[in-house]
Amino acid sequence: MGKVFKMNGKETAFTEVYDRIQSGQYENGYAKFSEDLHAAYGLSDHPKRGMLFIMAFHRGVSTGYVGILKEYDELANLLI
Repeated sequence: MGKVFKMNGKETAFTEVYDRIQSGQYENGYAKFSEDLHAAYGLSDHPKRGMLFIMAFHRGVSTGYVGILKEYDELANLLI
């Protein structure tokens, strides 16, 4: 994947979810993936977490889970 530079200080959150994607933990749909994203980024209780996931999904779904993760990571800066 190359070197990843993050602006939000959440490198470990990105890596944690990325590693789960690579190990095939999300093959049964997006519900667990969404929950894990919110938890990893510390947004589980944020009132706009659902909208964040929807926006990331629509922007990144064409490149799969990693695409959604990249979009979520970038958009999370608006809420963190």
